[in-house]
Amino acid sequence: MAQFHERFGTSVEEMATASAAQVAAQFAAPVVGSRVRSDHITNASTYDPKTGEACE
Repeated sequence: MAQFHERFGTSVEEMATASAAQVAAQFAAPVVGSRVRSDHITNASTYDPKTGEACE
């Protein structure tokens, strides 16, 4: 994960979409995964429930 973060500048990792991407790859179907991050321990931000609502 550290190497992935350094290379692509990510701040979180998302594993839930991995299985959907694997199935899509087997059927040669395109897939896009999207997540909303409202707070995270690594950037000391506080939870704001309106963030998810605004990004929906």
